[in-house]
Amino acid sequence: MEKYDALRGPENHRQLIECAVNVLVTPEDFTRSAILSLDVGRSIDVLTYMGFDTLPPRLNGRDSLRSSLEESYDARQRLNLEQLRIYNRLVQEEE
Repeated sequence: MEKYDALRGPENHRQLIECAVNVLVTPEDFTRSAILSLDVGRSIDVLTYMGFDTLPPRLNGRDSLRSSLEESYDARQRLNLEQLRIYNRLVQEEE
């Protein structure tokens, strides 16, 4: 993400709950520079393996997404640094 530090956009009011960083790059440009393309199903499989087994398989619309983000934030369900390292290693392994 360091290469995008100079392209950080303004913060939004939901940034804390979303754990998001706005980047002033088009989705197409961001995709072209990605080092990894990750299927949602693979991500869910890895998180389930790591013990996050209460993830909804799919969210039905923006209201469901917002509600789910707020609930997980209130429940302090965020990956810590060590969990992020493990997640990043596991998603790059062959299935």
